[in-house]
Amino acid sequence: MSNYITTLKPREIIQHIIECEKWSKNILSINDQQPNIEQTLKDLGISTTSFDINHNIIDTSSATNMNSRIALIEIQIINMIKVKPITFSILRRYLEQTWINQRYLINGKNESWLDVLNPSLRELCHQFTFLSKNKAPNFILAIDSLTPKIEGLIRDFIKYKGGITTKINSNDTSEEILLEGLINSEPPTQSPLAITDCFTNFELEFIKYILTNKGKNIRNKIAHSFFYSNNYSLEIAIDLLICLLIYVRKREFNSFSEWK
Repeated sequence: MSNYITTLKPREIIQHIIECEKWSKNILSINDQQPNIEQTLKDLGISTTSFDINHNIIDTSSATNMNSRIALIEIQIINMIKVKPITFSILRRYLEQTWINQRYLINGKNESWLDVLNPSLRELCHQFTFLSKNKAPNFILAIDSLTPKIEGLIRDFIKYKGGITTKINSNDTSEEILLEGLINSEPPTQSPLAITDCFTNFELEFIKYILTNKGKNIRNKIAHSFFYSNNYSLEIAIDLLICLLIYVRKREFNSFSEWK
């Protein structure tokens, strides 16, 4: 794989990560017939065991395929960035061509999501560079900063597509819909173009597995400070980067008016 990676151009590195759905499917030969995915990964030296915050093994029987597939994706991308790290300039140039770089007025000032994400992404890519130097990275700042922003991206994406991100309670008070409800496109978040129409089934299941209690539940663990320093792993940093790229890939808005 290293010979292939060295031939990649900067933008192709990002594209390779985005296409993880395709190449992970090919590696595991997931078609109409389901192979023993866990055994395939064990043969590759990849663990698929998950633990909760109390170090108990999580029963992921209903999500075994996704858990195993993500483990494969993580190790493949880790091997890639050890050979050819993703630099901030490469990532920023790619993101500048996506909808998160479109600007809109907030309190009289032009803003974009990319402005908000840049510090997190700069720190993330800075830590990636340590891998090729055989030094230990520290992803605490990057993960703590990037996780809530990805949830913010999801909420804004739904609003910009005409969906609803708040609900009215019986006492006429309003509150934000939980992340699980937003991703599942449960009422009242449904819009003329529902979130489920914008992504593949794999993309939605990946995001659910990484961010919600359907899997790793990273968003909740970060929000409630359940992570210790050893929990801020390279694998989670990779997971969040993929979530981000999934949400910005080919999601363009036709006019500035859609951002008002």
